[in-house]
Amino acid sequence: MIRHPFALTLAALCAAAPVSAAAQTADSPNLVLTIFGGFRAGKALWTLHNQPFVVIDYVANNLDSVPGHYDTLDISRQVTPSFVLGLTASYFRGRHVGFQAEMVFLGMSLDSHCAIRSYNPADSADINPELCGNIAGSSVPMSAVQFSAGMILRATPNKSATPYVAFSGGLVTRARGTVETEGAFVDNAGGVNSFPVIADDKATRSDLSAQLAAGIMVPLGPGYQIRLEGRDVYTRLDYVSGLADPTNVPLHPPHAARYGHHLVFAVGLDVVLERKRGRRY
Repeated sequence: MIRHPFALTLAALCAAAPVSAAAQTADSPNLVLTIFGGFRAGKALWTLHNQPFVVIDYVANNLDSVPGHYDTLDISRQVTPSFVLGLTASYFRGRHVGFQAEMVFLGMSLDSHCAIRSYNPADSADINPELCGNIAGSSVPMSAVQFSAGMILRATPNKSATPYVAFSGGLVTRARGTVETEGAFVDNAGGVNSFPVIADDKATRSDLSAQLAAGIMVPLGPGYQIRLEGRDVYTRLDYVSGLADPTNVPLHPPHAARYGHHLVFAVGLDVVLERKRGRRY
């Protein structure tokens, strides 16, 4: 008769133990400040093939166009790979859904390439080959800043790693347009003079953007996390869409803004400012 109540008690404890363990949950970071940096991939922007360009002669310290005489150029431009730096504030009202606001500095530069396909070698005063050679391999800075806000969805926070996805929209503002192109030539005194080859009277410097991101958060301790993330920034840049009238100096080719994908890979440090305690029973 003594063994019977002991066996019942032991069975009750064994049955209750897994229920208690299953009821326990990890702490949930509610308010998080993220400092991150990363790498942004480059991409080609536009190309002008077989663009006629009126001959520009430098004679007696004067620049003169030669009507009816043209050189032929190939000019292209691309956005170079570079770095990003940013700051994100995230607030989770529950365990899964949160809101975030972000400011990102996008380090950018524009690389230009030029090849002269045909010209008159006998015209030694023609500066177009020198202009083209100066454009080839030149790089101009085009830094940008992105402001965005959106939502973040995470899996149930745990002690190992928490995957998440985020989507947001905002505004990108740039330091310059992507079409204007300048070359340079050396005058008789040895001075270097810039010369506009392609003009852009309607440069787009601000535009809307959308962003989709996915990554994981890995806890480092009570107050910190490491965040590994890949993101696709979808925004518009100006592209040259056709040949220009060669009689105009500088050239004014038709162009338009087109949306494109810009891939970013980032590593961030999360500072947990507020957390919700998980179940302890």
